Amino acid sequence: MSGFQMEDCSEGGRNAGFSDAGDWLSWTVQVPSTAQVQFRARVASPSGGGSCKFEDANGKIIASIPTLPCTGGWQNWATITVTAIVAGLKTIYLRSTGSGFNAGGFL
Repeated sequence: MSGFQMEDCSEGGRNAGFSDAGDWLSWTVQVPSTAQVQFRARVASPSGGGSCKFEDANGKIIASIPTLPCTGGWQNWATITVTAIVAGLKTIYLRSTGSGFNAGGFL
């Protein structure tokens, strides 16, 4: 584990790259009441096979993606979508459980 590294993104702005198992990113969301919420992220992987999970601040897994898609390149992007039940002000973590992908464009 060496931590995601930021780099210029082909879609503009920056993306997190060079993933290793154990690396993580976080962001805060405000959900006014308990609801199913979709989290979307853009991912890129030349060969696929990376994996990740979404956790809350207590480490509880709220969603996981066992195998990320092969997009054919480090800057060829696909959108992944997961649904979780959350409420209130939450810090959400995207934790890499396998290496070999870039992440960005969190929606």
